[in-house]
Amino acid sequence: MTKPNGFRWSRPAHLAGVCVFLFFGLLAGLIAQRISLPLPFLFGGVISTMLIASVLQRSGKAWPFPEILRRSCVGVIGTLIGSAFSPALLGLLPGLTLSLLALLVYMPIALWMGFVICRFVGGYDATTAFYASMPGGLIDAVEIGSQSGGDTQTLALSHLFRILNVVMLVPLLFWVWSGGPVGSSAGQTLDQGPSGVLDVFWIAVITAVGLWIGIKIHLPAHHLMGPLIISAVAHGVGILSVASPDVLLFAAQLVVGVGLACQFTGKTGPGLLKIWFCMALTVFGVLLLGAGLALLLDPVSPLSIEALFLSFAPGGVTEMGLIALSLSISPVLVVAHHMCRIFLVVIIAALASKRLSAK
Repeated sequence: MTKPNGFRWSRPAHLAGVCVFLFFGLLAGLIAQRISLPLPFLFGGVISTMLIASVLQRSGKAWPFPEILRRSCVGVIGTLIGSAFSPALLGLLPGLTLSLLALLVYMPIALWMGFVICRFVGGYDATTAFYASMPGGLIDAVEIGSQSGGDTQTLALSHLFRILNVVMLVPLLFWVWSGGPVGSSAGQTLDQGPSGVLDVFWIAVITAVGLWIGIKIHLPAHHLMGPLIISAVAHGVGILSVASPDVLLFAAQLVVGVGLACQFTGKTGPGLLKIWFCMALTVFGVLLLGAGLALLLDPVSPLSIEALFLSFAPGGVTEMGLIALSLSISPVLVVAHHMCRIFLVVIIAALASKRLSAK
């Protein structure tokens, strides 16, 4: 894959191309939202841009995209991830010690299984295989993996397929387990409460300060890690409690999805099938691992076996939370595990990036 061409604000063709991609990404995102796909605007932006770019860019070159816009939106997403931490959530952690500690066992085994499948079944290069096998953190793993030399397109598609496979498989498994459909309850959302102008202001401040500090202290993936850490600390100790408007999260997902897809050169049908097959195998193996840990922890954990299984499923926070709601399981407990899992993913990815850069 070729490197992105330099974006020029002064070039009408560059601006027009980005506007076209964002417009069609928005339309695709609205359709994806309508049919209840996970991360609809990220999916919509990636898929629509891949299709358009494959027509416009016959040469295989990446389409120019404003890096400052994409990185700012990655920073916003980091801030929103950090905002899930709260004093109430942190207060629950002592009672979840065993299952949270089990993540330290879960993570390396899940990474190893995914790496072996991607490397030897999919034929990925070592860096791409490592970041594609991350059991969580779609944007984080793709962003840091791309900076470390991994193939951006393969990484993005791998994690998109990972989430799709989890979202399709987990409700099916619970349907078989409980005898009724779950995870598709109309109108159920993870509501943070009403948001206002002040919330948007604080999100912007945290993102800007996090980006600045991340650059100054040379954090790996500073545009993600800086805002995430500051937001997590501010919310965890109770200094701030902001509610994100849906439109801001959707806009950030759209820009990040389009920005990633602008670097795509276009996968063929067999290439897509190979990536999907690798992720299906990986998800199946990781779900078996999660089920085994849930069975081991069930006698000693205050959580039900269903909650434990959801806590180890490598899907999106929102999607797993919705399934938890459908099963009358407190989504906060499930979210606590997924936030810790994603935080571990970001730390591992960032540390690996530093070592890969040194090499």
